[in-house]
Amino acid sequence: RFRQKAYGIYKPDVRAVRTAIANDLQTIAHEFGHHMAMSVLRIKSRDNRWRAELLGLGATTSRASYTPKQIRDEGEAEFFRLYMMEPAVAEESAPQYFAEFERRLKEQPKLETMLHQVREDLQGLISQEPAERGMLRIDFKGQSQDQAGFFRTLREDPHGAAFIAKK
Repeated sequence: RFRQKAYGIYKPDVRAVRTAIANDLQTIAHEFGHHMAMSVLRIKSRDNRWRAELLGLGATTSRASYTPKQIRDEGEAEFFRLYMMEPAVAEESAPQYFAEFERRLKEQPKLETMLHQVREDLQGLISQEPAERGMLRIDFKGQSQDQAGFFRTLREDPHGAAFIAKK
C-alpha cells in the first residue's frame, strides 16, 4: 500500500519507484530521475554551474522544510521528467545542467540510445488522443499483443538503466 502524501517515491536501497496512481507517467519519470541522478550519471548537483537551475526546478516539488540539497535532488528528478516529456523545456529551464546531462549520456551510448527511444515512445503516447490510447489496449484479433517501448523495457530489464550503465 502507498501511504505517502507525495505522488510517488523513489527507494534507493532497493531501486524501486512507488506511485500513488498506476501508470502516472509524469510521476514515474520524475521518480526514475532520482535513480538516474543517484545511481547512474552521478552529476554533482551542488556544482555552481547548475546549482541555481536545479534549485529553481526543485522548488516546485519540494516541501517548505526541505534543505537546499533536498531541493537540488528534487530539481534533478524534475529535470529528468522534463527531459523525457518536454526536452525543449528542460533545456530552456536548465541549459547548463542539460549540457552536462547530454555529455554524461554520450559516455554511455547504450543508455543514451535507450533513453532517447523511451523518450520517443513517451512523447508518442502522450501526443495521442485518449480514444487512440484506448484503442491500443483492445485486442481486435483475439491475440495477445506485445506492449511497445517503455513498459516492455521496464518488464524485460527490471533494473532499468542501472543495469545497462554497468561496465
